[in-house]
Amino acid sequence: MTTAGSFDAPIEIFGGLVTDMSPADLPHGVSPDCQDVIFSNGGVATRPGLQALFGPLAGNPTVNYVKTYETLSATLRTMVLDSNGVLYKETIPGTLSSIATALVPNAFANSTTLFGREYLAISDGKTGNDLPRQYDDTNFDRVSQGGPGAGPTVVDENVTVAISASPNGATQPAAVTIAASPNGATENGFLVTITTTAAHGLSAGQSVTIAGVGVAGYNGTFPVVSAPTTTQFTYIAGASGLAASGGGTAASATATIQTFTFTATTGGLAASGGGTAAAAGSVSPGVHKVCVIFKTRQGYLTQPSPASSWTASGGKRAVVTNIPTGPSNVVGRILCFTGAGGASFFYTGSGSTLFSAAQRCSAETWSSATTPPRPSAWIFPTPFFSPAPTSTISSS
Repeated sequence: MTTAGSFDAPIEIFGGLVTDMSPADLPHGVSPDCQDVIFSNGGVATRPGLQALFGPLAGNPTVNYVKTYETLSATLRTMVLDSNGVLYKETIPGTLSSIATALVPNAFANSTTLFGREYLAISDGKTGNDLPRQYDDTNFDRVSQGGPGAGPTVVDENVTVAISASPNGATQPAAVTIAASPNGATENGFLVTITTTAAHGLSAGQSVTIAGVGVAGYNGTFPVVSAPTTTQFTYIAGASGLAASGGGTAASATATIQTFTFTATTGGLAASGGGTAAAAGSVSPGVHKVCVIFKTRQGYLTQPSPASSWTASGGKRAVVTNIPTGPSNVVGRILCFTGAGGASFFYTGSGSTLFSAAQRCSAETWSSATTPPRPSAWIFPTPFFSPAPTSTISSS
């Protein structure tokens, strides 16, 4: 192409994209960025105005962050952070709904999309001024593995109740008569079958005291193996080859104290009362410690809390209260106990709990010495920051 006969056009007539000059040095009519201009024959002009998609936000704030990200279901979401510290998302085209409030006012955000989540860094434009957050299109959670700022409170359980006076304070079912020989007491191997003349009221797992049977090998206190009928039950004797016999009595060893029951060392005790009853357990005497670990919705186990300690007197259970619950993305809490006996326990429930080294006091307490914690028991929805005295979360 020849340039013969051409001449320079005045800049007021034609302007376009100029990339070799600083935007501040460009003459009038020249654009450093053509996204907001439109070209016509022999000229350039500002593009026609666009229609606003969103209405004004509450409080007429400025918009400090706008980002569109794609969810795992391939849904496009526009997110907006305003200068009042309110974060919105576009639920349907043209409609913004609040995701979170009370973020730092006048903050700016930058974000990246990963694993179907939007990870947001919040700052004043120079340094961070709020916790980093993550949003999975449902949950708006902090990004942190900081753990509880304090451990729970633990004390020895010390519950003692008075037992009513005789004859109603302590009772056992009345003994029943065993049928006469040779059908009252028979043995097959080590399994003994006892037939009574009236309903015995026993069930498998209870203990029974046999007394007065003609063949002495049948007598003693034994756990009931089965109760096939209301007048027959079985147990395992200490010797085999016992001759058929009968006579004597069968007395349940289940004792009732006011409103609770226990298995006594023997049956056939007379009604009585008085005295006291206290909870039993097997926490080793000495100093024990407990700490709390959070399990987050994202599957992380956080840093343990500082350990709380208490001195157990021995033979009692312990009451655990003020267990931190943490922020909203904490879905499980693990309590780890160690101490003089060397036992460890895990707990994932809510509220307070009891624990004993020998027995489970609730379905949410178990020993970890030989059995790992049950993953299904880790999921417990919890409220936001409660209780207040021990809900401090360390920064990270």
